[in-house]
Amino acid sequence: MSASDRAFTSAMRAHQPKLYRTACFLTGDHHEGEDLLQETLLEAWKNWNSFEYRSSVYTWLYRILMRRYHRWQRRQIVRRMFFVSAAEHKESQTFIDPSALPGSLMEHDEQNAQLWKLLATLRPKHREVLVLRYAESMRLEQIAHALRMPLGTVKSRLNHAHAQLGEKLKRAALYITSYELPPGPIKNRANTG
Repeated sequence: MSASDRAFTSAMRAHQPKLYRTACFLTGDHHEGEDLLQETLLEAWKNWNSFEYRSSVYTWLYRILMRRYHRWQRRQIVRRMFFVSAAEHKESQTFIDPSALPGSLMEHDEQNAQLWKLLATLRPKHREVLVLRYAESMRLEQIAHALRMPLGTVKSRLNHAHAQLGEKLKRAALYITSYELPPGPIKNRANTG
């Protein structure tokens, strides 16, 4: 095995679990996530010798993953429009985080399914920044670099994603925000004196 092949194998082993988790979070399905990961690794392997180390391997791989994810989205749209009847379409898909322990998975199975149903209703550009920020714990600068967009755009999309998901979670009664007031009359503090 050449030095280049060894370097590629080592890099993929280091980053594959996180890439898989991100792919699953983005697609909402572990089978689709596996396919997306395979496409990403294949493209990375084909382009490994042209990688110039202008960014970290981690960031480079996430760029490839996001490109492949956007292609996957386009294929899904076409598939739904032409090939999937309403009866065959799943009402909701669930995803089980492969890194979670079996005991905790059973406790949170219903909430997990509800959360994925709500995440699936977000626009893809909002869902992807949420996944990279919270599922992958990427800094905003890393997200901007991985998605090749200005930092301000990442902040804006994340802000919109927070607002939209927050509203959806509140409507689904999955959480209560800390700023919600208890029932009863609200006193006007400005007029107390």
